[in-house]
Amino acid sequence: MDKVKALAQELGFVETFFVDRTILSKPVFEGTSLSFDYVIVIDFESTCWDSKDQQSKWQNLAEIIEFPAVLLNLKTGVIEDQFHQYVMPVENPILSEFCTKLTGITQEVVNCGIPLGTCMMLFSQWINRLSSDKKITFHKPSAECKTCTFVTWSDWDLSMCLQNETKRKQIRKPEILSQWIDLRLCYRKFYKRKPQGLKGALAELGLPFAGREHSGIVDAKNTANLVCRMLRDGCQLEITSSCDLPSPPINGKRCPLGTLKNSSTPLSRAPQSLKIRAIRGALNSNRLLKNDCFRSMKPIEGIYHDDENDVSTKNQSKIISPTTLKRDLPLVTPNGTSTPKRQNVNLSSCKRTPPLCRCGRRAICKVANSPGPNQGRSFFSCPNQRRSLGMVSKGCNFFMWC
Repeated sequence: MDKVKALAQELGFVETFFVDRTILSKPVFEGTSLSFDYVIVIDFESTCWDSKDQQSKWQNLAEIIEFPAVLLNLKTGVIEDQFHQYVMPVENPILSEFCTKLTGITQEVVNCGIPLGTCMMLFSQWINRLSSDKKITFHKPSAECKTCTFVTWSDWDLSMCLQNETKRKQIRKPEILSQWIDLRLCYRKFYKRKPQGLKGALAELGLPFAGREHSGIVDAKNTANLVCRMLRDGCQLEITSSCDLPSPPINGKRCPLGTLKNSSTPLSRAPQSLKIRAIRGALNSNRLLKNDCFRSMKPIEGIYHDDENDVSTKNQSKIISPTTLKRDLPLVTPNGTSTPKRQNVNLSSCKRTPPLCRCGRRAICKVANSPGPNQGRSFFSCPNQRRSLGMVSKGCNFFMWC
């Protein structure tokens, strides 16, 4: 190592930084007003894959596997409390080899972790305890309470990782996590240079990186150390980012399947479509049977109730067959009109709670649109079926008729 360092010095690749030790020995602030009394530094670790890995298509479905947060007193520069939990992924429960090498988190650790919803509940309890014990209020200045906000290294942690996962899994996110300070942006604006990662930013200021890189709790503590140094240098920390997208309510009332929320528009096909499909089925049945006796039968009046504005089928003669009579029986309503009744489709089952698929997520209800005997029939399928970056994910191929 000494030979490499000596060779680098000869070639001029070594740059020396001179740090004033008096700056490091004095308090964070002397006679200067602070915008906040405390900051909570957050640095998530999530599931990840190598770009060459075939599973890299799940990159946009990253799940948090380590949830660390440290409470930093800006007046003393001391970490007074911390929150740390390992989270169990459910969409991609098996960690990639690349993820284990990068974060140092093994499969056994996440298997013993807790779900994200439980982690968010414990985090909220920790925040409530801090608010009551230390009389902390978040984001807004107060004369009676001490102010606090959140700090992250880049916007990825709160604006993308946590926001997308809580929205995807229908988990309530605390509203206080909607505003934060992007320390990387503050560093670039204050020092007028682009940092080469967290470790590079510490090295540029002559601060060592303590611990293992890409460990969530270690990165959070090193970020807190960088915050103290930037405050000593005269940097004023202000809220730089916000996320206005509301998180979904937890344990809220579910929208009945087959009906849009706050709307009377059904997700299933309209009655007019049922009429057209019944007529087409009757025509196809007659073509297959090729029996003239069924064509000469007197049609049953009242099977279909035509709309006044429907000109295309109002004057058409109705063609029926034994197959049609078996499939579409008249359903008499109180006002005397009749509508076709579809067999083999249990409409009441469409309002049942969707089952869990093999991914562990709640299945979604869809309607078969392909022509055939099951057209218009509802079924449950895996919600992971989506298209992104030109690739189609089939999820766990879960399928069940309603």
